[in-house]
Amino acid sequence: MTDSRNGYTRRILFQTPLIDLLFRRETGRLDARAAIAAFELPAELERLTLRVARRTRLHRIERVTVAEDLAEHLREGLDDGRSPETLLGDFGDEAGAARLIRRSMIRKRSHLARTPRYVMKGSVLLSGSVVSICLLAWVVLGSRVWFDSPTITVDHLQRLNNRNISIPAKDRAWPGLSTVPAELDRLALTEGGDRATLLPKVTEAMSGNSSWALGSELVQRADLTAFYGQATPIIERVRELAGRPALGIELEAADDRSLISVELAYLSLMRGDLQALLMGDLMLAVRQDQPDRAVDDLRALLGLARLTQAHSFLICRLVALHVEAVTFRATRDILIHRPEFFGNEQLIELSRMLTAQEVCQSVDLEDERRSFEDIAQRVYGSNGQLLPEAFTLVRELGFAQVPEGIDSFAIAPFALAMTPSRSEALEIWDGYLDHQEARMTTPNFWEAPMLPLETARRYEAVIHTDYSKRGSNSILERYQKYASAFPLNEFMPAIDNVPNHVHELRMKRDATLVAIAIEQWRREHGRWPEHLEQLVPKHLEAVPSDQFDGLDLRYLARSEGPLIYSVGRDGLDEDGDPEKDFVLWDAAPAQE
Repeated sequence: MTDSRNGYTRRILFQTPLIDLLFRRETGRLDARAAIAAFELPAELERLTLRVARRTRLHRIERVTVAEDLAEHLREGLDDGRSPETLLGDFGDEAGAARLIRRSMIRKRSHLARTPRYVMKGSVLLSGSVVSICLLAWVVLGSRVWFDSPTITVDHLQRLNNRNISIPAKDRAWPGLSTVPAELDRLALTEGGDRATLLPKVTEAMSGNSSWALGSELVQRADLTAFYGQATPIIERVRELAGRPALGIELEAADDRSLISVELAYLSLMRGDLQALLMGDLMLAVRQDQPDRAVDDLRALLGLARLTQAHSFLICRLVALHVEAVTFRATRDILIHRPEFFGNEQLIELSRMLTAQEVCQSVDLEDERRSFEDIAQRVYGSNGQLLPEAFTLVRELGFAQVPEGIDSFAIAPFALAMTPSRSEALEIWDGYLDHQEARMTTPNFWEAPMLPLETARRYEAVIHTDYSKRGSNSILERYQKYASAFPLNEFMPAIDNVPNHVHELRMKRDATLVAIAIEQWRREHGRWPEHLEQLVPKHLEAVPSDQFDGLDLRYLARSEGPLIYSVGRDGLDEDGDPEKDFVLWDAAPAQE
């Protein structure tokens, strides 16, 4: 009895509208079965009424109203003496009747009651429109990139090699330099040293302090002396090759002959074995009091720096800067620790060599321009639109900052539509390199041209933004930022600091010339000059300028030895404080 009552109560609660329950009224007026049962219809007519009410798909309270109206209509038919079978046959199509009843009931609703329906229909229509527009845009944008292909019209690699093919064989340093490591490996050494063991130790000594100029443990090793004793003919050959007018190397690339696939393997040889070979010989020359040999080695090092710039790629310029920096430093260190090592004639020759050595011989980055032009013709279509080949290229090169999924079939057409056109990308690339070239060619760093703020921000966004990090930006924002700068953001070199290094190295070259002139003046007068103007014009054409403020390089004639320095990038003169100023040459160790 109790279970039956509980079941009845639960059903009443389930069939009662929430508003009635809030007022504690258990009405059960959502129970269509109970409403139909009140008319005492035969079972088949009850089932008909319930089926039609459900098919209307109206609100529950509306279905109860429909069920009551149908049941009342059928009850009247029975009361008029018609049989249930007749009523079932006369009723007709249940689905059609349900549709008509639904329309009628919806028309009876108030405007407020019909609002959710209007909102739903509007939302569906709007969503469909958005999807249709996106799909149409996807098809239109996709057709621009899927049915186009890049056209390679210029063989930039051949153009690059034509410069070297036209050089007479007698003027080429290559392939003579390329055989040096193999020739060194063939030396029959008995002291246990070889190229692979000794030259890295020379490189390590070069990266340390300047104690090698006086004679470190390295130059006292018997195996090093034996190695260089047998390598003398090879070193003489390297000196002769380093003095030739051009490198004359013919570059090779992958099957597609793209400049991006060119391997500049000669750079590692120049900065590695060849530089170490000459520097080790220079160490021994200083140790063994052979100044002519030392001058020959320094001249050959400057020749390597010149040959390294056979191509105007950025990496070639950077390697040349490194070789020149090592050479200038070695010269200054010898003048500090062995001021009497070079004779007067050798000092004059060194001054001539350094004066003729243009730091970063040519500051143009023409081959860097051609490199991007070659990339552009491989990833842009005939209409100037970037193609999916660009994503393929950066994936093959292993670039890590490509946002995940941006090159997918669904997203790529939209991403490519946001990228710069071919003409826009080339304009940005050339403008950036023009600006950096102008910064490197100015006489002084402080006179370097400044970019308009908007242009500077654009370059900054292209070069220094990390698009791969999952920070606060949404994935769509990362896609937009990356695509708006692609492919420049993957290939444009970050060389903002290179002009600074060029100007600093020029000052180091100038400081080396000043150090030579000071030593010449000291030999003539038996004391240090009081100011640099005393060196002009006999030993210096003019006092070099400080690249950071345009004034003369600073000079202090101290009793313990002269000091040459620059004010540095902050432009403040701190009286040669090594922690604050840019010290170029400190001769104090010469008095130790």
